[in-house]
Amino acid sequence: MSIADNKKLVRRWFDEAWNKGRAEAIDEMCAPHGVVHGLDGKEVGGLDVLKALHAKFHAAFSESRVYINHIVAEADMVAVHWTRTAVHSGDALGFGPTGRTIAFGGTLFVRIENGKLAESWNYIDQAGMLEQLGQSDVPRAL
Repeated sequence: MSIADNKKLVRRWFDEAWNKGRAEAIDEMCAPHGVVHGLDGKEVGGLDVLKALHAKFHAAFSESRVYINHIVAEADMVAVHWTRTAVHSGDALGFGPTGRTIAFGGTLFVRIENGKLAESWNYIDQAGMLEQLGQSDVPRAL
């Protein structure tokens, strides 16, 4: 795939999996042997970790929207700086919904292999997210 195709795939990933909430996008766009670094407080996980996080996030938040601030690609790697807004409307984080609209950011580095997301490195401002929810003194991973 070209660099432009890789960037298009990653934009589609954010739109389909996260903005539209389509869990099926994980199987459609990720390599079966995919590796995920930095989610749910774990150093490395597979697609099952990603699927569990996706379900947990969408159970905790509604009206979620990811905005791509910057996207840069070289060869098979794509880097994204993103911002997300969402309404805390569920109790999947271990505490009741606050109804608060929050905004937090993160970065993703993803390696593309044969037109699929094969390995990703994720950095999410969980501390900022929890602070906005009034939970900054409670250590937990999303």
